[in-house]
Amino acid sequence: MVLVAFICLHCSEAEDPGMDCWLPSNSLACEVLTTILDCPVVPVAGADDDITGKWKLVMGRTVFYEPHAEDYSCNDIVYHFQADGRLTVSANIEDAMGVSSGQYEYELKRQPLFENFNRDYTLTIGNEKDACSIFESSMILDNSPLDGPVLHLIRIQ
Repeated sequence: MVLVAFICLHCSEAEDPGMDCWLPSNSLACEVLTTILDCPVVPVAGADDDITGKWKLVMGRTVFYEPHAEDYSCNDIVYHFQADGRLTVSANIEDAMGVSSGQYEYELKRQPLFENFNRDYTLTIGNEKDACSIFESSMILDNSPLDGPVLHLIRIQ
């Protein structure tokens, strides 16, 4: 196993040097700083309000029904969000958590899907809605309030 360490793309230095991570505490980068992934993934920075580009699925978790986590860091599962509202999902494996390979329409709205839930956006892919948080180099798609998975993606392009 490889211990993955991310360089802070959100700021130049920690506000408190004693902190383990100075990114938002619910960001994937902070979570991965202390998590082991099977394969390292190098993130690229982007705007924290822009979903366009390519995102690699690195982890999926189920929270309620048969809780477990799947590491997808060694697989090539890529979500390519285009500016015209089209999403292409490509994967080198079947049965991964999340959206199956194919093309979809998507819409990102800056409004929470669930009240009192710490996700700023609602992402609609086809007919499915997910609570969503976007950071400079990571994104979380969270459908756990409806017994769905929590998907962790890293911006790769």
